[in-house]
Amino acid sequence: MYLRMLRMLAAKRASTLKYYDSEEWKIRCLEEAPDQYAFTPTFKKLASFNIFIYDSQSGNTRRGKDYVIKERSYIMAFAPKKYVSSLVEHINLNTDHLAFRVGISIGREFNRITVTKTKIKGKWKSDTRATTLVPKDVFHNTYKERFGSKKNMTKFDMFHVIDPIYSRKGKLYRDVLKVAKRARA
Repeated sequence: MYLRMLRMLAAKRASTLKYYDSEEWKIRCLEEAPDQYAFTPTFKKLASFNIFIYDSQSGNTRRGKDYVIKERSYIMAFAPKKYVSSLVEHINLNTDHLAFRVGISIGREFNRITVTKTKIKGKWKSDTRATTLVPKDVFHNTYKERFGSKKNMTKFDMFHVIDPIYSRKGKLYRDVLKVAKRARA
C-alpha cells in the first residue's frame, strides 16, 4: 500500500512539473493572472514537496481611475494527510501566515475569509473569499479536477495558507517553501 502511494506521488509530481513547463500553463497565467507566472519556479519546488496547488493568488494591489483592488496572498492546495498536519503546524508556528486544513461540511460553505477587496467611491467591498469548510461534493470534484480521478482521495487533505496582510506580493510563497523543507512528513 505504501509503495503504491509513493508511486502515485511520484507520478503526480512528474505530471505537475510537466504542466508548469507547458505552454498551456504559460498561456493560462498570462491570461488569468500574469503576476503568477513569475512564481512558476516556486510552484515547481512546492510540487517537489508533494504540495499540489489548486488555486493561488500572489497578493497584488491594482489601482484604476475609480478603484483600488487589494489582495491577500493565498494558496489552496492538496497534500498527503500525514504531511498536512505537520505543514500547517510549521507554517502557523514559523511564519506570520494563517494555515488550516479545509474541512468537509454537509451543506454550504462556512467561515469565509476575505482575500480580495475592492474600494470604489471610498467604500471597501469583499470580492473573493477563502473558506474553512467546503461541501463534500465540492471537495470531491476539486480533488478529481486536480488529480484526474477520485482514486486515493482519502489519503489527501486540502489546506489553505493565507497572508493576513494585504499586498505582500509573493511573500507567502517564499515562506511556505522554506517551511515545507522543514515539515517533511
